[in-house]
Amino acid sequence: MERILIVGGGIVGSCIAYHLARAGAAAAVTVVEPDPTYEFAATPHAVGAIRMQHALREDVEMSLYGAQVYSAFAEHVQGGKVAFDPQFRRCGYRYQVNGAEGIAALEADARMQREAGLEVQVLGADELRRRTAPTISVLPVCRGGLRCTVARGRGNRWQAHGRTRNVRPRPL
Repeated sequence: MERILIVGGGIVGSCIAYHLARAGAAAAVTVVEPDPTYEFAATPHAVGAIRMQHALREDVEMSLYGAQVYSAFAEHVQGGKVAFDPQFRRCGYRYQVNGAEGIAALEADARMQREAGLEVQVLGADELRRRTAPTISVLPVCRGGLRCTVARGRGNRWQAHGRTRNVRPRPL
């Protein structure tokens, strides 16, 4: 079997290594991480959100998969000795656009996202203002302005990373 080198042991690199190991390629995988303490790595400093709204379907599908994993972490990440709750909570996300070109792009993205299985709403300026806290400004928009989904979520990325990185997966 050919060797597989993963550069970066953050949450993405660790997850790739985990899934390769589950597929039976554990002996072929090497993860290179310059900071073995992860103190200066990107993962512990990230927001810990899974953003769903992307312009590429592949990115939407990866995000949907990430939300599935975080929603039922113990079912997806197996082989460890400690039960783990990544504290994943679903919440909304918003994009504001203005002008005909921005609105057209937002609506096209929303159609593709719905086709991929994402719950998305495109709202006009008045509805956006009604749903927004008074301290947050709403750009003047022509027709649409909010891309909102209940599928976005936030979780404890530091714990999830440690859990994924240290698990010894069972082959599929």
